[in-house]
Amino acid sequence: MTSIRRNDSLILCGIKHPEEIKMPKEGFVREDGKVYWRKRGEREVWLTPEKYKQYCETRKEHCRISIREYRRRQMELPSDQRNYVGKYDPERNKFFYGISSSGKPIWYDPERYAQLAQVRKKYRRKYKEKVNALPSSNLKIGDRNPNNPEQYVTHFVGKMPRFGSIEQLQKANAERKRVYAKMRDKYKAIRRIALENLPNKRKRGDIDSVNGKIFWEYDRLAREVWLEPHTYETLRQQKSNQKKMARQKKNLISDSSFQNA
Repeated sequence: MTSIRRNDSLILCGIKHPEEIKMPKEGFVREDGKVYWRKRGEREVWLTPEKYKQYCETRKEHCRISIREYRRRQMELPSDQRNYVGKYDPERNKFFYGISSSGKPIWYDPERYAQLAQVRKKYRRKYKEKVNALPSSNLKIGDRNPNNPEQYVTHFVGKMPRFGSIEQLQKANAERKRVYAKMRDKYKAIRRIALENLPNKRKRGDIDSVNGKIFWEYDRLAREVWLEPHTYETLRQQKSNQKKMARQKKNLISDSSFQNA
C-alpha cells in the first residue's frame, strides 16, 4: 500500500502546501488593524500599532547602542588594526563589509563581497542622482521647518534638508564642531611638516617670470597657490580691509573697557 505523505494529504484535502503559503512581512497590517511582528515558534505575533511602534523604537535603540559600543572598541585599537569597509583578511580570505545591527563585524568571501559592492555602488549612484535632481533649498542649518516650527534643519543629504528637534540640532552642531576641529588640526600638522621640509619657501607677491602669475599662499596641503594679477589685487585689498576692521573693533573694545573702568 502506498503511503501518503503529510504534505500530499494536505493537498488532497484542499490545503496549500506549506511552501506555497506566503508568510506576512514585518509591519504588515491586517483587517483588524494589528501589525505583524514576527514568528515565535509556530505562533505568529501580532501587535497593536502602539506596541509595534514601541518595539521598533526599542530595537532601534538597541542597534544604536550595539553599533556605538563596537565603534568605541575599534577606536581603542591602533589605526592599522581597525576594521574598515573593504579591509582584506588574508588568513580567512574575507573582506570586511560592515557592522550588523547587533554590533558584530560582517565578513564575506571575495566573490560575495564583489557582488554586494556592485549593488551598493549602483544604489549609491541612483540615490546621488535622485538627490542632486532636487531643487536647491533656501534653508540653512538651524532654520525652522516651514511645515513644523518645532523642527530644525540638522543637516543636509545632498540638497535635501533633514529635520530634527532642537536637541538633535545641538547634538549635530557639537559633532560638526568636533569633526571640523579634528580636520583643522590634521591639515595644520600636514602643512607644518610639509613647509618645514621645503628648501626654499616663496613669499606672497613673488611673480612667476613665465606666466606672470603672482604667488598668494600655501594651501592646507602646502601646495602653491598662484593667482592672476587682478585676482591677487582683489584678495589683497580684501585682506587689508579685514585687518583694518579688526583693528578698529579691537580699539573700540579697548576704549569701552577703559571708560567702564
